[in-house]
Amino acid sequence: MTETPKEGSMVLVTGGTGAIGGVITRRLLAEGYRVRVFARHARRDAMPGVEAVSGDVQDFSAVRSAVEGVDIVVHVVGVLREGGSQTFHGVHVTGTRNLVTAAEQAGARRFIHVGGIHADLEAPDPLSKTKALAEEEVRRGALEQTVLRSSMVFGTPSGVLAGIRGSLRASRPFAILPGGGRGLFQPLWVEDLASCVLACLAGEEFNGRTYELGGPETWSYRELVGLAMRADGLRRLSVSMPLTLVLLAALWPRLIGREPLVTRTELRQLCMDNRTDPEVLPREFGVTPTPLTEAMATTFPPTKR
Repeated sequence: MTETPKEGSMVLVTGGTGAIGGVITRRLLAEGYRVRVFARHARRDAMPGVEAVSGDVQDFSAVRSAVEGVDIVVHVVGVLREGGSQTFHGVHVTGTRNLVTAAEQAGARRFIHVGGIHADLEAPDPLSKTKALAEEEVRRGALEQTVLRSSMVFGTPSGVLAGIRGSLRASRPFAILPGGGRGLFQPLWVEDLASCVLACLAGEEFNGRTYELGGPETWSYRELVGLAMRADGLRRLSVSMPLTLVLLAALWPRLIGREPLVTRTELRQLCMDNRTDPEVLPREFGVTPTPLTEAMATTFPPTKR
């Protein structure tokens, strides 16, 4: 493996103040990299020891300022729900195009793109399609590039288990299982994802390749809901519901001017097959993936009922 010198290398982490980007930023700092974060509220939310540039990836002038003097870009920015100017196409496609173009102009040499394993140009939902279009923007660029497609991540305040907890609070005394809870997932610990990013920065053999990353175990959504209930000592009546019915029930807040509990896109994600080869992490990155249950004690402490 060819090592990339860390001292003097400037790494830009887009979304570096977020749940996943923040973990990657912390790990980069610990490894001795100089780190700059770029996010809409970076100056307010950045951790100590990093440079902070505030801006939107859809604003090319802001992006151009953020990449000045950068050697490596780790692109983590993404949205799971549209709101205002933060659209799937704007953030994922236009934002990625801006970043690739600006990084090339600024003389950066490497681009690590973190997306999702559901990226698909033929997908009916805009999230999966724009994630795939973002990957195309990366591959069309002239930079050394690696694409990491992650399964659902756990170990963050916005991860898969945290989301299930929120749904259990909102639906009490029921546990709603869209589509019968048959969607399949390989939850990936956020620290393992960060380890794969660090490996890409250190090894030239990752250039020009796309990897799908998942944890070592497959869980159905029904099983994940059961795990969350056991962790918090909750008793809920599990109710399987067709997707269309769940959507109708969840969107009623819009009638009174409030945000919906769940969107059509989010429901589709819960019912998709998010599985991949569990041997990719150990075989390609030398990372032993962490089972969900093993990390529960530190990443998923019990909450109030």
